[in-house]
Amino acid sequence: MGSVCIAACVIDPGSHFMQSWNNRFEALDISHLRSPAFAHPVAFEPNALVNFAIREGRTSELVDSPVCCWVPTTDLSAQGSLLKALPSSALFQDFCLSLEAELPHRWLTGTATSVCKDSSTGEFRVHYRAAAGERERTVVARAVILATGPVGKWNVPAPFGKLLASRLVLHTEELLIESRGTLREEITRRCPGEPARVLVIGGGISAAQAALAAFRAGHQVVLRSRRPLQTRAFDVSSDWLDVRHADRLRYEFLSLPIKSRRGAVREASSGGSVPATYMEEISRLSQSSTALQLEVDEEIDRSQVCLGPGGEHVVVNGDTFAMVILATGVVAAPSCSPLYHSVQELLEAPTIDGLPHVDNLLRWVPGEDLFVLGANAVLELGPGGGNLLGAMRGARVVANELCRLMRKPSDGQKVGPARSIFSNKYAGVLDGSEPEIDVLVQRLHLSAKAETALKKASKHRSATKGTRGVILPHGGPTPFRRPRVSG
Repeated sequence: MGSVCIAACVIDPGSHFMQSWNNRFEALDISHLRSPAFAHPVAFEPNALVNFAIREGRTSELVDSPVCCWVPTTDLSAQGSLLKALPSSALFQDFCLSLEAELPHRWLTGTATSVCKDSSTGEFRVHYRAAAGERERTVVARAVILATGPVGKWNVPAPFGKLLASRLVLHTEELLIESRGTLREEITRRCPGEPARVLVIGGGISAAQAALAAFRAGHQVVLRSRRPLQTRAFDVSSDWLDVRHADRLRYEFLSLPIKSRRGAVREASSGGSVPATYMEEISRLSQSSTALQLEVDEEIDRSQVCLGPGGEHVVVNGDTFAMVILATGVVAAPSCSPLYHSVQELLEAPTIDGLPHVDNLLRWVPGEDLFVLGANAVLELGPGGGNLLGAMRGARVVANELCRLMRKPSDGQKVGPARSIFSNKYAGVLDGSEPEIDVLVQRLHLSAKAETALKKASKHRSATKGTRGVILPHGGPTPFRRPRVSG
């Protein structure tokens, strides 16, 4: 089919790929990823990370996953078994560095502020600032991908908000943004000298890491959550990573009304969880030492919070603490970002419950080559949209569309609408017959709602059979013009 040359231009506040990711892992002292080894940036090659570990002689850094009864891919070879392993943070970081060295791209350090469109050329203009106080610069491109990571506001329990500006209350996101070293180092800076009481609020992996960091720094720790801590190997059920179940779950998710999908994502993630290794250590320490206590308080948002005498302590429901750590995450709300807001206003981009309402090709606006990836596209990507597996799925969809965009028909023929090769597989293979659907429903254990949606999809496919356009137009490669930078 020939090659396609795409000049990728990246605008990011950091100086290189994965900088924010690496800072987070270093700050929270995370030794291994929570995602299996087949989840990584090389979207079309599940074995890429495992192959890298083999070449580098570092397979010992692939540790066994705590979940054994699941099948990650159709690769059943001995090497394929390593795809279930959890890679070390160091191995994953070095793997990504090797990819960065091979990837042709132009890196612009700065913060994207807005997107507009040139009506005369049809090209996008992305405005960004390289540093505070500097004048705005512009990048011109034919397609724009918003892959910003979760955008929103810190989730701060209301009673603690008034003290967030003090040194007595720390949100974990603050530490990560300011790159102030590890969490343990920050705790030591704020609580020097004698062992102190530290309150950690949260029920997920960050809360567990914060509690352990404070404990290892020699302090007495109370880990308080809205419900009892729950453990899970991954941030979603392992069925979403199992090749035998993932497509069915995804189909049932996409069969839901669009306004119900965000709730389904919340239900699938169940409000955060703690990996087994952390849970085992926390449980052991809480049972063997009085220096780590686990508490459940469903009324955290109604806590009585104030500063103690002299303003050197925080009093929470009558208990005194030298420091409070909020490991409560971020509430996704991309519309509060100037960048996303500019797209909404300019192109009347639709949103649902504050999230971009993208189509099945991850386009935010019909007919526009402007895509959204990651946690901000969970209404289409589904549970896990913000993790590595969601990133891979989204990258495959967008890569498919960019290839189509770069190619033009050589004979002047019009190209029919492309049907994404990454849509649900099951609806695509049916001929619409009732017996075939019944077999599929039985084998996949589909719900009644999914069965109804499947029948509708099959009837629509039968009615339009023979009118579909090709997925990728014919013709030679059309190089992507190198982005122009002005200002």
